Amino acid sequence: MLKIQFKFSLIQDGVTTNLSLEALFQLKELTNASLLVSIYDLNGHFLLDFTLTGEMIGSDLVKETGNDMKQSTEVISKMAEVKKEKKKPSKPEHKTIKGGVLPKTAGNYLFGALCGLVLMGIAFGLIRKARLTK
Repeated sequence: MLKIQFKFSLIQDGVTTNLSLEALFQLKELTNASLLVSIYDLNGHFLLDFTLTGEMIGSDLVKETGNDMKQSTEVISKMAEVKKEKKKPSKPEHKTIKGGVLPKTAGNYLFGALCGLVLMGIAFGLIRKARLTK
């Protein structure tokens, strides 16, 4: 579907060693080494590459992420409590049938329309007066 292929290389002490997929799965740790992942299309054209270090993919990272996720529920519940305390309805709001708040769209349209009509009337009167005086 994506038509791409990956090539893996282990970089240790400045020496690059190509790895097969089976050898990659047999690696347990990347101590003092980096994993270079290169991505090519099926025609062999280079697309991109990136380097992963041992600190980026170690088991400590997984454990720390799990601990952070456990603490995130506590933080979210505290934030929800703070938001509930801050909400104080000052006056009832107009709502639609589905519960949405109506926007404030009122403008001075009626006043503008009346001013336009008055100006048109003045112009019509001036034109009529100019035609009658000739």
